[in-house]
Amino acid sequence: MSIKRYCLVMPAVVILALGTLIPFLFGLVISFSKWDLRTPVFSEHPFIGLSNYIAVLLDPFFHTALQFTIIFVIVAVSLEVLIGLGLAVLYDKDFPLKGLVITSITIPMLLPPLLTGLSWKMLLHPNLGLINYYLGLLGFDWMYHPIIGPLIVILLEVWSWTPFSFLLLYAGLQAIPKEIFEVASIDGASEWQRLRYIILPMLRNYIMLVVLFRTVGIGGGGLKVFDIIQATTKGGPGTLTYSLTMYSWLRGFYFGNLGEGAAISIITLIIAIFCGELILRIGKKLGVSLV
Repeated sequence: MSIKRYCLVMPAVVILALGTLIPFLFGLVISFSKWDLRTPVFSEHPFIGLSNYIAVLLDPFFHTALQFTIIFVIVAVSLEVLIGLGLAVLYDKDFPLKGLVITSITIPMLLPPLLTGLSWKMLLHPNLGLINYYLGLLGFDWMYHPIIGPLIVILLEVWSWTPFSFLLLYAGLQAIPKEIFEVASIDGASEWQRLRYIILPMLRNYIMLVVLFRTVGIGGGGLKVFDIIQATTKGGPGTLTYSLTMYSWLRGFYFGNLGEGAAISIITLIIAIFCGELILRIGKKLGVSLV
């Protein structure tokens, strides 16, 4: 009987190993090797220990990418939670075509990030974009402005993933017994008091779950953001919008140093694990248990 149970899960284990574990182990090996794309694939790739990691950690461009990634995650996740919570509270009331409206809100999340980035890049094109045309700003390049460019990347992330935050928080709001709100209304509680003393305390688990998922980039974005940046600013202006994954791609495939690119990826993974553990510990102190 036990053999049959193992046979049932074996296909999933094999797919997981082929799609996740083996590439991870291969990347880990590369990060400790001198691996250059300009050399033949089957040539010798000597073990060089922590040299790739040291080179990356001493690279000022890595520090730029790390700084932008941290700012990006903090701002984007904060806005996604706040806007998602606001929409969840707003749509908790009955109104005509409610299901259709809620479905339409989820559309940005279903679009590929690359398509989202390319679409908005066309809309904001300095000479051909509709937004510049109607604002009378022909010739103004939004994407490569030193302040507006990074802000647009963050706002595109928020636009794409706020529906995810909204759906989770809306589901949590639906799970709150309606009797609690009825008693609060009888007692004369205001909307702010309902939000502060009922909704927020009872949605703590859901809010922490959204923060965890969006920070580590489950589904895309977060610490792993790449597609939107590649489709819009390509890391510019200069290096202002370099993310860790963007810089990993540049080092590995554009400059041909797979060893350093893999090292950046492993460092990004370590940062994601650290952030996830930190969020879980903070949640535990706040009385939130996600595991």
